[in-house]
Amino acid sequence: MNRNPVSTSLAVQSARRTIAILPMLMQAPANQDLRTHMAEAALLAGLAFSNTKTALAHSLSYDITLQYGVPHGIACSFSLPLVLEMALGADDVADAALLSIFDATTPASAVERLTAFLQGLGVATDPARYGVDSNAWQAMVKKAASGPRGRNFIRALA
Repeated sequence: MNRNPVSTSLAVQSARRTIAILPMLMQAPANQDLRTHMAEAALLAGLAFSNTKTALAHSLSYDITLQYGVPHGIACSFSLPLVLEMALGADDVADAALLSIFDATTPASAVERLTAFLQGLGVATDPARYGVDSNAWQAMVKKAASGPRGRNFIRALA
């Protein structure tokens, strides 16, 4: 909701760099060049949301970490395909940016590519894999969407 052209550009750059670098870094965690590139991607992400605030995936992560003991980074990431699916179609400018991250032409292909990326890193995208049953998951999504970070997500949920 609070994006601007600069934050959008930074976010897209960060995401594209992460997709390119993180799988290689997972295979060679001691590689200093890859670590530097990943740190730069993280910096771009931080710059992107430093003036927009975090949104739904981050909001969801709090209860997942606190109630189920899932590490914060995993808790923030495994819901991203759902979050992407919810976001796509709400705003043409955001859609174009999100699709460009995955070199995708349709929302379904972007969600599929993100899911495959996460699973390739060993991150399951099914909440049940983290001990969260369907009813609890739906309640968490609803709660997160109605909180301050969720309201920063897309106008359709605001």
